[in-house]
Amino acid sequence: MLFRFLVVSVFLFQYSFAQDVERARKIVQTLSSPFYHGRGYVNGGDSLAAEFVEKEFKLCGLLPFKDSYFQPFSFPVNTFPGAMEVRIGKKKLVTGKDYILSPGSKGVKGKFKVIKIDSLFFTPGFNQAKLLGSGKNKALIYNTDYKKQLKKLEPAIRNLLTQFPVIVEVVPKKLTYSVSSEVDPQCTVQILTNSLPSKSRTIKLNIANTFVPIHNAKNVIGFFEGTSKKDSFLVITAHYDHLGQLGKNTYFPGANDNASGIAMMLELAKYYADSSQKLPYSMMFIGFAGEEAGLIGSQFYVNNPLFPLSKIKFLINLDLLGSGKEGITVVNGAVLPQQFSMLDSLNKKTNRIPKIVARGKASNSDHFPFSEKGVPAFFIYTLGEISAYHDIDDKANVVTFSKFREVFALLTDFLNLF
Repeated sequence: MLFRFLVVSVFLFQYSFAQDVERARKIVQTLSSPFYHGRGYVNGGDSLAAEFVEKEFKLCGLLPFKDSYFQPFSFPVNTFPGAMEVRIGKKKLVTGKDYILSPGSKGVKGKFKVIKIDSLFFTPGFNQAKLLGSGKNKALIYNTDYKKQLKKLEPAIRNLLTQFPVIVEVVPKKLTYSVSSEVDPQCTVQILTNSLPSKSRTIKLNIANTFVPIHNAKNVIGFFEGTSKKDSFLVITAHYDHLGQLGKNTYFPGANDNASGIAMMLELAKYYADSSQKLPYSMMFIGFAGEEAGLIGSQFYVNNPLFPLSKIKFLINLDLLGSGKEGITVVNGAVLPQQFSMLDSLNKKTNRIPKIVARGKASNSDHFPFSEKGVPAFFIYTLGEISAYHDIDDKANVVTFSKFREVFALLTDFLNLF
């Protein structure tokens, strides 16, 4: 009878946890779906995602500061909501698969003669000015390996490069998109080497950009009161925004980056919503906007905190949480050796994940503005399996959650030490 009880108990625990993983998967599938437009700056994608996070916070029982879960702010951003067509010779390129744009690109329409820069261009005595000539109605094309050499050219030649309305950068391996708060004087198209026809004499473009000088965004913030130390906080953060769209038909799903981090944050919120799991310290959960545009949401928060930053006992930022098969990396682990030792010791005792890598200071996610203000903070991301990053392939199916259970347990073990 006892054996049967134990078997049923283990089954129920595993089933319960499986439901948590399934719930997390559904969050990733939802946020990375076309409905959210890449959670960026076209069709209100980031606002839709903010409303989703707010709804989930309410379901968890998180309380708003004052009367709202939202902390609004604004920033400028360059967007591409309309025409998006690139042809090299007779070949029409596929957006996101064959090419992307430099995010600050201005819109351009027309057919341009291609002027190619190769290794001969940098040999002594080569007449660079003659090759470049007038850039009018021309596109300059070169391999990205030459970018450093181009920057070292004499000023007169560098000035000729700026006369070209279109720049084509040939990328050998992977297309990686980003976000810009400015508009460049040129349109820069980045094309994969394998997508470039052998004879590229002309390029035809129809690209429409829209610069938005005031894009309205909002951080989503909620909290639980602690049991005894209510005026101090443990803070869990994750950014919900992503890269948005390139044209009407191509969007960046952002499943691992960072729907996975939002899923983990929400699972932690649900866990600590249980009164039996409440900690002495109050807990605040923040879904940041504007991370992909340059950590704008987190920077806005540290400049406009809802309570003194000195009241934050510790902060954990969750970004790229979709795997864990090969362990996790802890940014600031080398900066905060005592806290890292606590986390690492927990893992060695429980053997939850293969390894924990301590990394130094880095400005690569939303922990950074807090760290710069003296707040003790870790940025944790998982390792293994997922190669998609800032591209159209970061879809829900790349998120394996191989060590979701283990990372979740390790995080709660660590938080419970405070």
